[in-house]
Amino acid sequence: MDKEYTEKQWEEEMRLSVFCGHHTDSFHNGCILQCPKCGEVGFYGPRIDPDSKKYRACKFCGWWQEVQGEEGRNINNGEPYRCKHFCCDQCGVYDWGITDNLRFCPKGHETKKIDWASDDPNHHFHQLKKDMDQIHQNLNLPRIATE
Repeated sequence: MDKEYTEKQWEEEMRLSVFCGHHTDSFHNGCILQCPKCGEVGFYGPRIDPDSKKYRACKFCGWWQEVQGEEGRNINNGEPYRCKHFCCDQCGVYDWGITDNLRFCPKGHETKKIDWASDDPNHHFHQLKKDMDQIHQNLNLPRIATE
């Protein structure tokens, strides 16, 4: 796994993500790309945030990395890191963040920090993973390893 994530790598992963409808705003992005950390498919992919920051992330294990060279935007000096995972018990909405700071769902309810699916065998994402694995099998979709 590369320590540096380049603009070129991000662009290539974005190109590959079009096989899944190019969902850059959800965890469905990159349905054929394997997470470099946990190897899961369907939760990992290149993303862009509302401030146009380019990064890649896995919403199954929490592995995150910003594109190297974006001035003032590299967290952890471009090295991969593990993001925090939050959930609203009232709405069932999930959120992700860098710090443990108090967060709120879109309806204003307080969220709580939870374990990533990779650390919690009872996490709801395991059913999503099962469903995605079945779709991959039915459609004979490739699984593309990433670095």
